Amino acid sequence: MVPHLTGLPRARFLALGAGYGLLGIFFVVWGSIRSQHAQRSLDKDGDFEALSTPMLVVITVYLSVLVGLTVIALF
Repeated sequence: MVPHLTGLPRARFLALGAGYGLLGIFFVVWGSIRSQHAQRSLDKDGDFEALSTPMLVVITVYLSVLVGLTVIALF
């Protein structure tokens, strides 16, 4: 919509969208790695129930696929 309204080349906006998509994937994967490190360092009092590893993997894969499909949809 923006390229059409402004008359700017569409390729710039595609590259920008792809860049934001890759940044999103980076943050999702980095966050899941940090979460696993935090789970290992938690005190084992039972005060905090950490997110299970399978659930963390499901969320990471889901969000990565969602961002990837969004980037593909741009093209």
